[in-house]
Amino acid sequence: MTADSLRTFLVRSASGSFGLNVANVLLKLGTGIVLARALGASGYGVYAYAFAWLQILQIPAAMGLPSLIVRNVAVYVSRQQWGLLRGLLVRANQTALLASLVLGLAAATTSWLLADDDPQSQFLDTFHLALCMLPFMALTALRAAALRGLHLVILGQMPEAVVGPVIALTLVGGAWWLWDTPLSPLFAVGMQLAATVCAFTLGAALLLWKMPAGARAAIPAYDTKIWSRSVLPFLLIGGIQVFNNQVGILILGVFEPATEVGIYRVASLAAGLILFGLAAANAVLSPVFARLYAEGAHERLQRLITLSARAILAFSAPLALVLMLFGRELLALLFGAEYAGGGTALTILAGGQLFNAAMGSIGILLNMTGFERDSTKGVALAAIVNGGLCMILIPAWGSTGAATAMTASLLVWNIVLAFFLWRRTGLHATALGRIRR
Repeated sequence: MTADSLRTFLVRSASGSFGLNVANVLLKLGTGIVLARALGASGYGVYAYAFAWLQILQIPAAMGLPSLIVRNVAVYVSRQQWGLLRGLLVRANQTALLASLVLGLAAATTSWLLADDDPQSQFLDTFHLALCMLPFMALTALRAAALRGLHLVILGQMPEAVVGPVIALTLVGGAWWLWDTPLSPLFAVGMQLAATVCAFTLGAALLLWKMPAGARAAIPAYDTKIWSRSVLPFLLIGGIQVFNNQVGILILGVFEPATEVGIYRVASLAAGLILFGLAAANAVLSPVFARLYAEGAHERLQRLITLSARAILAFSAPLALVLMLFGRELLALLFGAEYAGGGTALTILAGGQLFNAAMGSIGILLNMTGFERDSTKGVALAAIVNGGLCMILIPAWGSTGAATAMTASLLVWNIVLAFFLWRRTGLHATALGRIRR
């Protein structure tokens, strides 16, 4: 890829990806507002707790394959290794489908056996229905990764970022408006299931449409040993990252009532808006990072890294400052007065996410340059810090304790990964990095 063609690709893809991520952020915010108001703090807490467990299970269901697919598909296309490309997708689909079905059945059976009182019935029904989404979520992630590996970044994000959220918001919001009564968490999950199935169907159709002719005609070739060695670190990274994001909700659900879980979930949702610039950049840049590093174009890679990190920080800082200064008022205005108690948690989380944005695409860089094992070490250390602090702080401080633990883990995560990246590659991922001419 020449410098001009790379620049054209990045500008076009970044613009489209940014637009999609803005739409996704607004849709998630809109859906969160509707759910928070339609379910109430307690009902939303049940919904959030069920989805926290679903997010945990999604990682072993996908087996770390999405990151492997993005990296290897980009390389296979560059080298025109169509048999390996097709074989990777076949084996990935087989693995993810089997894993998601086994995990779903095991989780449903275990939760049913452990339930011993009636108050758990609302959560159990909600959780069991949510488990039906697991295969569709895992397979949708694989299709999105394959499209991104083919440099079809916008199409790769479309089903999950726009189509699914639009359908979910329409169904839940329409039902709430028509019935004008509080909705149940079970109903909300049912509507989310319908939206997930639609997103999966669209993603499958797009990948079939855009698959290169050489890959469609090729006989699948399997490099299973190499894929297996690479996929384990990706699986661990993904699993630990999701655990790190959800552990606050899971431990809150043990020590605090569902209302407190709902309040923290709303604060987390609002703080997560700060990272839409980072998410948009990562979706576009991950296959480009892999390609430039494989080609040995380190100077071009460093310049791209630094410019993207500065752009991410410029987009993130204003929103972070607004949330840190006026978080309580914004939560009450958007989600309802009963969520205003999450203002302190939101301020703490927003500060942590601002630091996260300033550190750039560190995790993606390690994964795309072949040092995913170092990424695993850093993420694991952050998760240990988060989980340990949650156990100490949540019983005393509730959602504020969960936010403090999460922010501490973000600091550890980014600092450790920045050191590993510099030591392994000599690259600087942060907005303060040097631009090589």
